[in-house]
Amino acid sequence: NFDENNNLSVSFPKYYRFYERRNFERIDPFIPIKVEFLTSNVKVVKDCFDISVGGFSLVFSKTESVPLTLGDEIKEVKVTRILDSHLSQAIVVNVLKLKPFMLENCPYGGTRVSFKFDKPSEQLVSAILAVINGQKKLLGDLTHNWFITNTPR
Repeated sequence: NFDENNNLSVSFPKYYRFYERRNFERIDPFIPIKVEFLTSNVKVVKDCFDISVGGFSLVFSKTESVPLTLGDEIKEVKVTRILDSHLSQAIVVNVLKLKPFMLENCPYGGTRVSFKFDKPSEQLVSAILAVINGQKKLLGDLTHNWFITNTPR
């Protein structure tokens, strides 16, 4: 904005609206969740970078090949948490090149590939919700206990 003397004035807007582009809560799982699938005759086995009921993402280091492109359909994705496995279909919805140090675990850069589940089973949805809710409860309990033990009396 310019003021009455034609000087540039920079300020935070009086009104704004936050646009949430995600439809589902997404977490970085504490306990590794492994994803396995076959694409272009290459078997991919990776731990999820993050996961939600709507999808997941994987991070490939700069030295790993990424056999995926936007729009690829994966007919059978196996999602495993400890001893609990579920099958689903997924679609690649984003392929992002990571700059060096953009992520802590990829100091040299890499690629993050995001997937959307296509018709996830009720069992898969329940398993993911159990992980999300369990992790939120754990964090809530830890935070609550920290405040109790660190509050002056």
